[in-house]
Amino acid sequence: MSFAASANSELRRNHKNADNAPVIGLYKRIGFERGGMLRDYALRGGEFIDAVSMARLARLPQSERVVRHDQHRPPEPTAVSR
Repeated sequence: MSFAASANSELRRNHKNADNAPVIGLYKRIGFERGGMLRDYALRGGEFIDAVSMARLARLPQSERVVRHDQHRPPEPTAVSR
């Protein structure tokens, strides 16, 4: 996977049934990448089925972002009236 994690990103993951090509295609179109195959992940109709693990990085909302120390700027000085 070509994920480059940062402090202001969140990894979103999900698993889709491997035989559900339309849904897997949809997730690829919206930016998810295939991470791997989960063999015998779930039981359906008495048989084990595989699932595809998919993930993508999502930017966090501004209110949840982390400010790194090297990005911190001291407050601007304010004029003092006398």
